[in-house]
Amino acid sequence: MKKKKGGNPGIKKKEIHSPTLNSILLVEKALEQEKDIGKYQLWKKLPKKMMYQTYSLILDYLEKSGKIKFSETRITRTEKTEETQLKAIICPAPRYVN
Repeated sequence: MKKKKGGNPGIKKKEIHSPTLNSILLVEKALEQEKDIGKYQLWKKLPKKMMYQTYSLILDYLEKSGKIKFSETRITRTEKTEETQLKAIICPAPRYVN
């Protein structure tokens, strides 16, 4: 009797869903309509269904890029000021020396 290759059938691999540009834009557009909303409520208001894991990754990205802030239970859009835009422009990119 031959053993099947491929690992233990009882262990499931965790799937990672990477967000597409379209899904990121979809969440950003929904945030434009709602300035202050709960995380779950925004997810339910999206016009297309999306896995919650993917949605959470998008929110993490938007927070790190400074587009949203999380309070205890709410998501709030942040308006980029000229100062933050200038810092992004003036801050030099790392240079690699050969």
